[in-house]
Amino acid sequence: MNTLVKSMENFNEIIYGIASNLQNTTGLNVIIEPILEEFDGILTFHNYFFAISFKKVVKPSNLGLVISQINESQAKINKPIILFSNYLTPDIQQVLVMNNISFADFEGNAYIKHKDLFIFIRGQKRPKTGKIFPNRIFQESGIRLIFHLFHKPECIEYTYRGLSQLVDISLGSVSNVMKELETSNFILITESKKVLKNKNELLNRWIIAYNEVLKPRLLKKKMRFINIESYKQWQNISLKNNEGSILWGGEPAAALLTNYLKPEIFTIYTDLPWQQLVKNFEVIPDDDGDIEVYQIFWIHQNNNKLQIVPSVLVYSDLISTGNNRNIETAKIIYNNELQYIK
Repeated sequence: MNTLVKSMENFNEIIYGIASNLQNTTGLNVIIEPILEEFDGILTFHNYFFAISFKKVVKPSNLGLVISQINESQAKINKPIILFSNYLTPDIQQVLVMNNISFADFEGNAYIKHKDLFIFIRGQKRPKTGKIFPNRIFQESGIRLIFHLFHKPECIEYTYRGLSQLVDISLGSVSNVMKELETSNFILITESKKVLKNKNELLNRWIIAYNEVLKPRLLKKKMRFINIESYKQWQNISLKNNEGSILWGGEPAAALLTNYLKPEIFTIYTDLPWQQLVKNFEVIPDDDGDIEVYQIFWIHQNNNKLQIVPSVLVYSDLISTGNNRNIETAKIIYNNELQYIK
C-alpha cells in the first residue's frame, strides 16, 4: 500500500491525520496534497480526486452555514467535495448524509458516495473537547455588540459610552470587545473613522456564537397553536401590543420578507412575558410545540411595518437550521437585505 503523501512540511496535521485514519479503516490508497485555492487540499481516494473542505468544528449552530458553503463551492468546480472535521456527531452525520455530502472526521467516521464508490463508517466515539469561544468577542457581551454593528452599521462610530447605552452592556465590556475586534482584524481604525472589515467571516462566526451561546439563554417558552386554523392563518395574527413588542423571527419573518417560504417552525421575539401570547395567538405551552418564544435583546422601536426582527437575525435563524429550504431563503435575504455586509 502506498504511503500518504504530504507535500508541504507545514501542511495541516489534522487533515493529514483524518486522511491517515481513512486509509487505515478502509484499506484503500489515500494521497493528499495542499492547494493554494479556496480549498484545504486535494484527496486522491480510489482513483477519484476530492476537494477537501476542512471545518475544525461542525455543530448544529453552524451546520447550515457549512452545508451552504459546500453547496456553493460544489457549483463552481468539477470535483466532488469532502468535508473534513475533528468530530461529527451522529445527528450531524445524518444531516450530511441526507444532503449527500461526503465527510470524514479525525475519529474515523466517514461517508463517501461518488460514482461506484460508497463508504459509510460510523459509531466512533466523541473525544473530549475544550471551549470553542474562549475570547470576549464571542461571549454574551461581544455577541450583543456585534449584532448591533451589523444591525446599525453607523453605530461603529459611537463613543464607547454611546455603545454601552445602545447595547445595554458595561462600558468596560464595550472597551474590551472593541479592542479585541481591532486586534482580531475585524475593525480598522484610521484618523478619520472606524471601519468594520472581514465582515463575512465575522458574520459567520457571530452566527455560530449567537446560536450556541446567547440564543439558548433567550428562550422563554415553546408553544403550539390550539387549532389548525390559527396555524394556517398565522399571517393574520395581530402582533400589536401597547405594553411591549412582539416580532416574527426565523421562518415566518423570512416568509414575509421573501414570499418564498412556508413556515413550519414559528419563531417569535418579544419583551413581554410569554403568558401574554396565549390570548393574542391562541396558543398553549408545549415542550414539543412548533412555536419558539425568545426574549428581545436589543432596543426595538415599533416602526416596523412587517413586525419582524432585523434581517441579520432572520438570516441567522434560518442558516443555523441546516434545512435546505431555509438555507435557500437565507441566501435570498443575504443578497437582498444584507448587501452592505458583502
